[in-house]
This record gives sequence, C-alpha cells and structure tokens, in this order.
Amino acid sequence: MLFLASILFVTALYVAPGFWVLDFLARLLPISLIPAAWRFWGLAFFLYGVCVAAVRFGRWAYADLQMNRDDRRIKAFLDARGLRWMTLIGLLLIGAQFVYMSSRFAMPYQFVPLYGALLVGFFDLRRRPVALPARPSLPAPRYAEEVTAQAAVGLKSIRVSWEFLSNGNSQEAEHFEKEFAVRESHLDRARGPLAFQPKQPQDYAAYVMRGPAEDIRVIASELRRESQERGYTPLQEMDFVVQMVRSFRYIPDDPDHEADQPKYPIETLADGGGDCEDLAILAAALLWQMGHPVGLFYVKLHEASHMALAYRTPSFKGSYSQVGPDGHVYTYMETVPASVRFGQLPPAIVRSIKRSIIILLNPG
Repeated sequence: MLFLASILFVTALYVAPGFWVLDFLARLLPISLIPAAWRFWGLAFFLYGVCVAAVRFGRWAYADLQMNRDDRRIKAFLDARGLRWMTLIGLLLIGAQFVYMSSRFAMPYQFVPLYGALLVGFFDLRRRPVALPARPSLPAPRYAEEVTAQAAVGLKSIRVSWEFLSNGNSQEAEHFEKEFAVRESHLDRARGPLAFQPKQPQDYAAYVMRGPAEDIRVIASELRRESQERGYTPLQEMDFVVQMVRSFRYIPDDPDHEADQPKYPIETLADGGGDCEDLAILAAALLWQMGHPVGLFYVKLHEASHMALAYRTPSFKGSYSQVGPDGHVYTYMETVPASVRFGQLPPAIVRSIKRSIIILLNPG
C-alpha cells in the first residue's frame, strides 16, 4: 500500500510538476516564524497522507468492483513485490544519491520529499515481498468417491434453466439448461421419517449436512464439471450455483401450519422451489458438497425471519457481512428470486433487520 501511495505522491508532486504549486502555497502561509522549507515539507507530508488514504479507499473500491469475476492476473515477473533484487538496487541507488547531494549541499529542499517517498515505498516492498496470487484453484469436493449417473428407475426428473457467464474471463451471459433427477425412495425418506422441526437456528444445519445426499452429490458433480470446463474461479462457481438456485420458484409455507417446516435439498428440487430457508439450504448443500466454505445467514426481522447463504471468502465482501462463531467473516448471498445483484442485501431486509447470526455447517 505504501509503495502505491509513494508512486501516486511522486506522480502528483514531481511529474505534474506539483511541487511548484506546493512551494507557492507554502510561501503563502502566514507563518513567518517557520522557514519556507519546513512549511513545504509539512504540506508535502500532508499530501502523502492524502495519497495513502486514497490508495486504501481505492483498494476497497477495486475489491468491490472486481468481485473476482475477471481473473486476469499480472505476470509474476512484472510484479514489483516479487522482485527483491530490484527493490534492493532501488534503495541503494536512491539512498546513495540522496547522501551525495545532501553532503554537497546541492539538494533543493523541494526534492527532499521525493527521495523520502521513494525510500518509504521501496522499504515497504522489501518488508512485504508478496507476489500477486495465481488463478485460484477450485476447492476439493467433500465426496471422495466417483459420482456416476444413477439408473433411470424410480427417479423424479427436474429441469432447471438460468443465465450466467459463458466462461471465467467473459462478461457475456449464456443460457444454461440442465436436467437433474432425485430418487423417489430418497424423497419419501426426506418427507417421512427424516423430517423434523428446528427448535433453534443451528438445527437448520442438519438439513444441509444430513439426510439423503447421493442425489445432491450427483448434481454437485455435474455443476463442478461444468465449472471446470468453463474456467470459473471459486467465487464464480459459487455465483454459478446461487444463480441456478435463484431460478427456482419462491413457494411460501402453508399458512395453515404454525411451525416452520424446512425442506431437505432433494425436496426443494422435486417441488421446483421453496421459501427462503429451503432455497438457502439447497444452495448451501450443493456448495458444501463441492468443498466451499459456506453457512447459513439467519436474519431476524421486525415481524418475521429470513434466511440466505453465508459465504466465507477474503476476496469479496458484499453489502452485508458478519463475523461468524469461528472468527471468519461471512458475506450475505441472497438465494431467493430477487432483483438484487450478487452479494447485495434486498432493500426490504435492510429496512426491517433487527439482528442476524451465522449458522455454521462445521461447528468448532
């Protein structure tokens, strides 16, 4: 960060050249007791602080805009942070020139901040020689066995269609249409002996991690294959799954039932939709099987409650994030059909939210 701030400072002050303007302002300051050189250095120090703040806020804006959708990376040999030999040469040359000119009293006071900023920037590079990361690899699936297509006996077919990026480096959307299937016997178990009503928010995690999972593994395997062929990043793969889930219909609970009855993921698939917790559970189950660090966002509203996907990633933070019980930051990801963009909180939720908690899938 300090290296970028130093480059911005040098550009603003000495390439423009802005030091003439700064020197003029320093002479205008009505502080006759302070030498003009000191006034100039004070203004230069203030300008450097502005550059540091601009770089810091700029990095936040860049992370928010990039969202890891376009994963082009700078070549490693062009990354200044990885060239320790270059930073050492820069420090020696700039330091030697500074000492030489100062010893001969040939250094104009306007150029002292130039050498200072360059030395600070190169010291920052030496202190943190971290290269830009390469294209991240997809997480390892949680299922170790080879997942194959099931026999077409006793299956219920589900057709899903949605829009998403054609490949990892594209901004063009493409229409996807998939046909999945769940076993009728698994569906009967989910709707029968395995069904239960959650008594506390953490109980919803059981609907993700337990119950009939073979059908979810097959679908997760197909989505992973599609993701690998198209070169999606982990964040793009997550968004790919979320957009598929958001293509399902929103089906509210039966108003005659007082208690909330969540669905297992295969029930939501078979019904072609569900309410907020059903769709969040489906997205979390698919991504959890694919190895993604996910949980559930349980949001308490003024008159009701809402549930969405919670996704843990250091490369992106949406409009609403929260620290989970494990100490990691999770970002809110809406999974119901809505017009909000990726990673944004719906306006209706923003206006009525009271509190929220992260439900972990792997407590502890």
